[in-house]
Amino acid sequence: MYCFNIMITEKCNAMCTHCYMGDRKNILKSLDRQQVNEIIGKLPKETEKVVLTGGEIFLEKDLLMYMIDELNKLNKEIKIELETNGIYLYTGKTLEKMQMFNGKIDSIRFSDDPFHAEGGVNLDKVRNLSRYQNELDYTIKYLVQKEAIGIGKASKLEKNKTKKSNCMNSSATKEKPYFFLDINGDIYLCPWKLIPPIGNIYIDDMNIILKRLNIPFYKKILIGEVEEAFSVKNNKRIQEYKDISKDIGQCMLCARLREK
Repeated sequence: MYCFNIMITEKCNAMCTHCYMGDRKNILKSLDRQQVNEIIGKLPKETEKVVLTGGEIFLEKDLLMYMIDELNKLNKEIKIELETNGIYLYTGKTLEKMQMFNGKIDSIRFSDDPFHAEGGVNLDKVRNLSRYQNELDYTIKYLVQKEAIGIGKASKLEKNKTKKSNCMNSSATKEKPYFFLDINGDIYLCPWKLIPPIGNIYIDDMNIILKRLNIPFYKKILIGEVEEAFSVKNNKRIQEYKDISKDIGQCMLCARLREK
């Protein structure tokens, strides 16, 4: 079984202080329908879940709806989750907007944190969206956090607002790999894209990408053994990396090694 987190746009209508994408000073890109078709056409038949994310997905609403419909055509058993800051949904005709996903998705997740509030999101209105749960056939979720990993814009946060974090991969992800696609089609085993991509969905055959999971570096990353992965990759003592991750966490270990 496989899970895919797919970025459909880099555009956003909030300026959150913890955004891992940084200040986004460059031209912001979105997928087009041709790319959507290519991505969906390459999803393994064993795909269990697809998360559609951004940026802010509702800034590309027509594309979002198209992708949801195409995923449902491919396989109604694939679970679809949306990640959004909620601004589009709480701004006028809320129930009507939320009901348009009935029968199409399995869940929608909102962020509930001070960083989104600082970025212009009204958290009271986001939390109030849960009142519509009984009118919906999909689940409303919230990601609640008070600290962020110190990468991207979060690298400028006060220390008490950042956290030491370890890899989200574990022995369980060996049986259910989670892939993260950026706007260029690069595929990562890390949500923050802190390690080299395992391939590109537009360029590489998916069977080849899946076989790369057996490369020693990615094999270790897939189960959360970050220190071992870099020890193998760089031919250095594992203890050197363990000392660093013990101090700053595995995620910041990857971030530090990426910068070298």
